[in-house]
Amino acid sequence: MQELLTDKNHVPTDTTDWNLTRIGDIADFSKGTGLPKSIIGTSKKNKCIHYGELFTDYGARINKIKSTTEWTGKSFSSNNDVLMPTSDVTPHGLAKASALTKPDIILGSDILIMRLSPDKAFAPFIAYLIRHNEQKVLKLVRGSTVYHIYASDLNNLEILLPPLPIQKKIVEILDAADAKIQALEKQLESTKAIKQGLMQELLTGKTRLPSFSEKWNISTFGNVLQFIRGSSVPHQIKHGSIPLIAAGIKPADYIDTANRKGPVISISSSGANAGYVAWHDSDIWASDCTTVSHAKDITLKYAFYLLKLKQNQIFLSQTGGAQPHVHAKDVSPIEIQYPSEVSEQTKIIEILDAADAKIQALEKQLESTKAIKQGLMQELLSGRTRLTTGDKS
Repeated sequence: MQELLTDKNHVPTDTTDWNLTRIGDIADFSKGTGLPKSIIGTSKKNKCIHYGELFTDYGARINKIKSTTEWTGKSFSSNNDVLMPTSDVTPHGLAKASALTKPDIILGSDILIMRLSPDKAFAPFIAYLIRHNEQKVLKLVRGSTVYHIYASDLNNLEILLPPLPIQKKIVEILDAADAKIQALEKQLESTKAIKQGLMQELLTGKTRLPSFSEKWNISTFGNVLQFIRGSSVPHQIKHGSIPLIAAGIKPADYIDTANRKGPVISISSSGANAGYVAWHDSDIWASDCTTVSHAKDITLKYAFYLLKLKQNQIFLSQTGGAQPHVHAKDVSPIEIQYPSEVSEQTKIIEILDAADAKIQALEKQLESTKAIKQGLMQELLSGRTRLTTGDKS
């Protein structure tokens, strides 16, 4: 895939085989009909698509139909359709296009059906192209409280269209990138589940490591951890490389001063993510959070894994209405158990650290693959990199 992004594959001046085309010249438009959620299931007779699933369940290609219904339907798919939602409470979802190449699927209301001429356009190519040109499509959206996109506006949208064999070749390449991304996402999800299982077994004593038999201690976070509240950021602080840890999951900013030495644990104090537990190897500025730098009877890293084991319970300890809070007093009473031998704690940490390292490697690989796919889309869908049917990916 990366070879397609090199200069030797560019054909920057030859535009004779790509044509500026109105979507209305290659497609007919219609809308889906009916299909309320109340008549949809997963084990009924007829396959169907509800418009809401275009936001949540389907990407650029619809390969497997999720839903079924006993209703016989009024609007049906053909084998070269692009589906788009026609309304949403936010405009951004309306640039989602999904190719459906399976006939006779019932299509519900609020689905815009773009039926493409099979001798001019390949539905998966058009779906990728619309998603790639999100900003161009969003300019066609109308509305204020509820947003809409109409066939009459998409009808006049101009796209740069290559010959049909090239469209199919580009889709083949992008499908391969998507398949790689999906495989990595599945592997990442599986690895996270394995790590969670390890935590449930090893941090509760359900599974003991060989050669360790000493009885575990039972206590609470308040008895073994020293909690310290964060502090406001001085006005004279400048931008730098030190994470500013506030109420969110990610750093709020990067500044030039720290008020905690790493390693340190942070627990977000307020907002939707109040109670989120994070580990920091290096120095931070702790703002809207509580931190733990010292623990009694357990190592700091083991304390972190215990807190992550209890993450859902900590979230449930949130107090307040519109602005939830989690403070040290909410976490302190939570009961824990831990090995009395530090050597057993260390062994458990090594196992969980190895699982974390694998997760981080997969996340990095996934991020890289998504960036490669984005680069491919930039090159191939814009015509900057031209293919012939004899090109190899």
